[in-house]
Amino acid sequence: SVSLETQLFQAAQSVSQSFPFDWGLGSMASEAEQQLASAVDLQYRCKTDEALQAAAAALALFRAQGDSRKCSEALRVVIASHLRKADCDKPTEALRIVEEELKAARDAGDRLAEASMLLSLAEINTDKRGTKKREESLAMGLEALAIFREMGEQKLEVAALQHLSNVHIKFCDKGCAGKSGKEVTSYALQALTLSRSLQDRVSEASALHNLAIGRWYSESPFKDGLKAAKEALQIFRDLGYRQTQGAQLYSIADWHQRKGLGKQGLQYAKEALEVFQADGEGKGWECAALGALVAAYIDQDDKESALTVAKEALEKFRASGDKLSEAHGLDLLASVYLYQDDNEEALKMAEESLALVREMGDKRAESYALKSVSQVQMKTESHEDALKSVQAALAIAGELGDTREQAKALDELCRLNLLSRNFKEAIDFAEEAQAVFQKSGDFCGEGVTLLNKSSAHMALGELNLALQVAEDALAMFQQEEDRRNQASAHHFLYEIHTAAQNSEAALRCAINARNLFQKLGSKREEAAMLLRVASAHIAVINGNKNLGRRETKKGCDGALKAAKEAVALAKKQEKEKLFLANAYCLLGQIQGMVGKTKEGLKCGNEALRICEEEGDRKGQAASLITIGEVSSMSGKKEEAKKFATRALELAQKIKDAPSERAALQLLEHLQGGGKQQAQSYAEEVGPGASAPAADSAAAGNAELGPYKGPDVDALIVKVEELAMGLVSVEELHQDSPLMDAGLDSLSMVQFRNTLQQQFPGVPMPASLVFDNPSVRAVSMNIYEELKAAHDAGKPLI
Repeated sequence: SVSLETQLFQAAQSVSQSFPFDWGLGSMASEAEQQLASAVDLQYRCKTDEALQAAAAALALFRAQGDSRKCSEALRVVIASHLRKADCDKPTEALRIVEEELKAARDAGDRLAEASMLLSLAEINTDKRGTKKREESLAMGLEALAIFREMGEQKLEVAALQHLSNVHIKFCDKGCAGKSGKEVTSYALQALTLSRSLQDRVSEASALHNLAIGRWYSESPFKDGLKAAKEALQIFRDLGYRQTQGAQLYSIADWHQRKGLGKQGLQYAKEALEVFQADGEGKGWECAALGALVAAYIDQDDKESALTVAKEALEKFRASGDKLSEAHGLDLLASVYLYQDDNEEALKMAEESLALVREMGDKRAESYALKSVSQVQMKTESHEDALKSVQAALAIAGELGDTREQAKALDELCRLNLLSRNFKEAIDFAEEAQAVFQKSGDFCGEGVTLLNKSSAHMALGELNLALQVAEDALAMFQQEEDRRNQASAHHFLYEIHTAAQNSEAALRCAINARNLFQKLGSKREEAAMLLRVASAHIAVINGNKNLGRRETKKGCDGALKAAKEAVALAKKQEKEKLFLANAYCLLGQIQGMVGKTKEGLKCGNEALRICEEEGDRKGQAASLITIGEVSSMSGKKEEAKKFATRALELAQKIKDAPSERAALQLLEHLQGGGKQQAQSYAEEVGPGASAPAADSAAAGNAELGPYKGPDVDALIVKVEELAMGLVSVEELHQDSPLMDAGLDSLSMVQFRNTLQQQFPGVPMPASLVFDNPSVRAVSMNIYEELKAAHDAGKPLI
């Protein structure tokens, strides 16, 4: 059977044969122009059927006049209408018309008509036609643009520029936003300039919309993109185009969310929803606006409003009988419950949505629903169930021939196996995903998969492989000029170099990542990398025993500066209280190291206050350790012991192994005598359950015999010799604080490094040298550590 649209098109062709060519041409031309203008207007009002009828009538009239140029314009509206009607299906009718007309234009040698049809074919191939077709679409658009410019067809030139901008937006949507974001901006600016010279308000608004998207994708300041988006919105309002106005409002709300500014996007989401609900058309747009509104409420921690909106939407969709919208409403409600940590209800809603789309037989919707289910399962740590859900989504993507969704599912399987600590399986899935991303030409997707693969190699201790894979990912992101993913890759490389104890390389990577996040305006990520920069500076100082005073001062200054900047940025993250506490802890430790113990204690106490308010017991343990360390550095050993003991008790209670080790190490230093004595001290002064004592070595002691290492007097001679190399005095008194002899905080850092080099294996906590000890105190500490290690059956000498 022949579709209604085909009949309309054929009717338009036959009408052209019935118009006489010797009279009434003026009237006919006027009518044709009116019909074409009406068709374009109806397009922007999303009245596709009416637009198609008007365009077909205009085409018939232009053909009757023999106006090839105007025929091309009308044909483009006809084809665009067929494309819109096809929606997610293959645009069979649009393709048939454009291929026939393209052949006819070439046969007739009509270059303008040929270029117009090339542009229409390019527009068809822009979306839902695969990567290869999209690449062809780009080439066709460029060819058409060259012809329009050569022939001086400025209106069609604008259309070609808009198309090229749209293609690059699609490339950005698929993950490669670096180069393509800049191309979007470039083509949109050209289209904007030309539209304004033609006084074409509709094209001007479209160009402004694309300009905003290009600026946002290319990581320009958010306000620059917002300015263009608001200008486009005002034009759509002036023209009375409700659907495009709603779409623009949604776009602004969505981009606020993407940039972590969901709260500021709330009003735009509300207005977008009002537009779509008032018009009663475009359920898909209404669902999208609902999603943006709920996300904005969640962003400002308004759980009640988010839940109310989601529930009301679900009730409305159920009452309307729109199954697909109902499924979307269920999915939306699941996201709210998930945010509220009501995982049981979240899973129930997600599974209901999945059952509904399966009942409808909508495979693509089923694939998306499976992903939602897997996200809930991941949060509840039901990793096996999540794996099954993603594998089912992968199978559907295979059925649909959707290579990009296949690659994304494989990458998700890689991440799930990472979470489940199945590292070899994670690598296998990463390699499968990599192959599919390569096939689809998605370099950025491949790069992200490589980072996941690198993480698996790192977990297996394969640091050289992890480094190689992460560097490959970085090269891909650099090729695509994707700065955000470049920053992530530098972060990965920092972690790998840190694990490999390559502190200087780790510092370079941390600085690179920080600088990129700073340029991108990503304050949270920048603050996180500043903490790593500070830690890396300290690691360089601790790991290099030959640093001079100047290099040591430079490292300490760098660490202190980075930590202070991290705290300043963290204070601006209203929802990141625990991150701020972590930043305060690190700043406090560094301030203690450089002798600013008063400031260090203040930071430690502020971190403790935040963690207590937030109910974060791990954070409380870490804060107590920080206060203990800085107290020790300021010479308040009894205070330090109390905080270290509190930290140990809390860490043991909540089974926080890292904090337990840190607390024990601090107590070892403060109490002397190694782990056993530190543990005994904790048992005596604290009511909490103690950790198991160090392994008994009675049998080993019998074999080793008595301790024969250096005694305190011998150690005093050596320690005094090392200290004399850092001061200008002629002699040191064994019982006088070293700082009285001229050792400042920087010299103390050098002194600690020298001690570590001379006595390998002997714990040298930072607090040791910042207690302002004497030569005798340092020597006694080393003696006790050496003897304790011997008594434990693990002699250090």
